[in-house]
Amino acid sequence: RIMPIYLNALGHENRWREAKSLLEDPRTPLSDPRRLTLAAFCAEKLGEAPIELEVLLQRAMRAAKQSSHHMEALHAAKLAEDLELYETAIIGYDLAQQDARIADDAFEGLIRIAEQSGDTLQIREVTKRFVRRFPRRNDLFERYLYLNMLSGMEIEATLDEALKLVAEEPSRATPRIIAALGFFRLKNFESAKLTCAPCKIETLDPAQRLVYAAVAARTGQEGLAKKIVENVDASSLLEEEKQLKNFSQNRPLPTTALSTPDN
Repeated sequence: RIMPIYLNALGHENRWREAKSLLEDPRTPLSDPRRLTLAAFCAEKLGEAPIELEVLLQRAMRAAKQSSHHMEALHAAKLAEDLELYETAIIGYDLAQQDARIADDAFEGLIRIAEQSGDTLQIREVTKRFVRRFPRRNDLFERYLYLNMLSGMEIEATLDEALKLVAEEPSRATPRIIAALGFFRLKNFESAKLTCAPCKIETLDPAQRLVYAAVAARTGQEGLAKKIVENVDASSLLEEEKQLKNFSQNRPLPTTALSTPDN
């Protein structure tokens, strides 16, 4: 118990080199995963090269695996993520998710990293794993359905699931937008329009507004579509969402763009 207090004191005095030297000594009375993770933290404070930090964190994760210290793996993964060492962070989060008590945190980390890549299919795969682990998390399930629609995967089956959710809670916007995107994908634009019509545009998040706008653009409401998307910031959008925005603004789409009707 004294060692963490002492290390904390060294940190307050910016004595990072002394702390790191202590933490690299296997005789220091801390678990190996914690000791090595803290050594990586000190190394970052000392401005050491990323490869040095990565080596320390990977050693911490191996030690966590050998000792089944999943919580320590989670701590190491979070530090790796903060340091933008994403491949190493994934190793730690994959290890941490084996512990049901912290699996939620671990999967959230994996999703954050996937979102950093901007790869919709990668985000979808991580979310799919999350849904399988936590089948009662409706928010995750709906996110998975949306990513299916966005990436063009399992559209008809996903539409069936979305329509069930609409029937259960007709006043909720999220399942309606997912279903509308499904109809849009299947080029059933009138059904898409009817499905999302009850949604109040001002209550929708940016991605949902883009779906609403794309449907509007295809059902004779081009002016409304342009107005909806004009203030949507594209910087944080996935590629398929950017394509929806372009479609709503009557901009040409690349050959790999989101499936849209022939003109």
